[in-house]
Amino acid sequence: TGALMLAFVATRLARRPADEARSYGYARAEILAAFANGIVMIGVVLWIAVEAVGRIMEPAPVMGTPMLVIAVAGLMVTIVAFRLLHGGENNLNMRGAALHVMGDMLGSVAAIAAAGIIIATGYTIADPILSVLVALLILKSAVGITKESAHILMEGTPEGIDGEAIAEDLMGNVPGVCNVHHVHAWSLGSTRAVATLHAQLETNTDSATALAKIKARLADKFAIGHATVQIEEEECPDSREQTRRQRPVPTSEATPAREAALRAALVAARATKAAAPAATPGDLVQRCGTERSADTSIREMANGAAVAQHGYSARAA
Repeated sequence: TGALMLAFVATRLARRPADEARSYGYARAEILAAFANGIVMIGVVLWIAVEAVGRIMEPAPVMGTPMLVIAVAGLMVTIVAFRLLHGGENNLNMRGAALHVMGDMLGSVAAIAAAGIIIATGYTIADPILSVLVALLILKSAVGITKESAHILMEGTPEGIDGEAIAEDLMGNVPGVCNVHHVHAWSLGSTRAVATLHAQLETNTDSATALAKIKARLADKFAIGHATVQIEEEECPDSREQTRRQRPVPTSEATPAREAALRAALVAARATKAAAPAATPGDLVQRCGTERSADTSIREMANGAAVAQHGYSARAA
């Protein structure tokens, strides 16, 4: 009864809309309830095992007929409850509640069998032996639900979703995307997956169109209904801190001849790209990096020349 009440409250709470305190909503309430039910069931299994061992070591008299009547009545009630919960296999909260009901139902079946043996043979030790067998059957499901709910609470990657697979799929199926990185995916509830990622675009790619296609691909291919995508037309901002620590380009290297050579190489690379056949994800990453490196080099030399000119003017003044 307590498990069913907890599952019911969690289901009602999970339907509440998002607010300022919980911007993602209350979907995790069902996961918390499933985790609690799983932990309780593991505790119940251990308690049954301890009690059964004590009864095996010191058998106690058991009244077979009253035990049979109570077990049959309990079985009828648990069958009705189990049928009401049937169909919620994809909902972790419903599975946790159903596990409790299934435990009661199997316990009733074991009690009926034990009562029949006791009435026929007087062998009272049959009751604790069957109780241990039922507890072992329940233990596997209880551990599975606890592990699955803990994985969601720890924001683990949803089953069937792989960050590298997402990156390769987007680079191979969304035009203009040449690099995908910083992919993170997790679940808010049993079936609600969300993700964040960075997508670097090729030159002259429309960012709004690419963003729409990325979100559509994530929803259709990976069932990710909510994705936060950071569009990058240059290098990733998260890697710039390391880039700043590198040696700056000396102003002596920023010669007009070298700048012209780099610009010519960039124009040739873009012309080759326009005439090239469809590229693989690996080719896209290499191409994107080449173009960005050339653009970055030109900008760095221009900035260096400006700094040198400023310094010269200051000295002249």
